[in-house]
Amino acid sequence: MKSKDVVRAENSLREYILEEYSDDARERERINLYKYKGLSLIIVWEPNVEPNFRVQILAFEASFRIEGGQKIEGGLQDNDVSMITKWAKQNVNKNLLMRIWVTEAREKKEVRLKPFDMV
Repeated sequence: MKSKDVVRAENSLREYILEEYSDDARERERINLYKYKGLSLIIVWEPNVEPNFRVQILAFEASFRIEGGQKIEGGLQDNDVSMITKWAKQNVNKNLLMRIWVTEAREKKEVRLKPFDMV
């Protein structure tokens, strides 16, 4: 079962993507069904490592700092890097990601957010 923080982070990222890239319902469905359907945000806790998360979109992946949202490494498309950075910089999202990293990821070693999995 997903924690409230994970559900909040998934909902926040899904809504941000839908608002960022679309103004009408048909465009929202196209985005949901195609490019971002398999999007994963993975938070892995490791001792002595700066809090970070990875994002996978299609065959592309990049790592980002939780504090500040900057890309550390990887090969996402520029518009996706920009979108993830803007989302992660928002205080509410940064705080959610940090709580997940500190509590859940530390215990489980990996937490995977899948904002477009509606199961």
